[in-house]
Amino acid sequence: MSSLQEAMWYQRLFPLLALLGIIDTMYLINIHNNPGICVIRDNVLPLPIDCGSITQSQYATLLGIPLAYLGFLYYLSIIIVFLYRDQINFKDYTSKTILSVIIGFGMLFSIYLVILQLFVLKLICLYCMGSALTTTVLFSLHFYTLNK
Repeated sequence: MSSLQEAMWYQRLFPLLALLGIIDTMYLINIHNNPGICVIRDNVLPLPIDCGSITQSQYATLLGIPLAYLGFLYYLSIIIVFLYRDQINFKDYTSKTILSVIIGFGMLFSIYLVILQLFVLKLICLYCMGSALTTTVLFSLHFYTLNK
């Protein structure tokens, strides 16, 4: 794949992934506000699937703000920085640096939240895992193209 094809691929996929993250977090906001809508207690996975309990747990807020809302802002900020990347030059920081910080922080926070789900709460939220997967793909894609 030529570098031009890679650039076009990146420019199409990156905002679509962030948009997928926004849609996912919008559903998580709905679950946070209506915790009973996502409860699946079967033996398909080793841990019960219970998004409502996770979004209502003591770990579901940061400074009183639900994490689903913060996730929405996270993905929205990625889209904004990406779309205006040519106009952004904040002091000595370029849009690539700003995206690296945002996505890097999002990746670390996603790892923390997955650990909380699996080992502390012992529950799984499929939408939370979807957000973690979206962040992982954004992280991988961003840092792959950063070195090109």
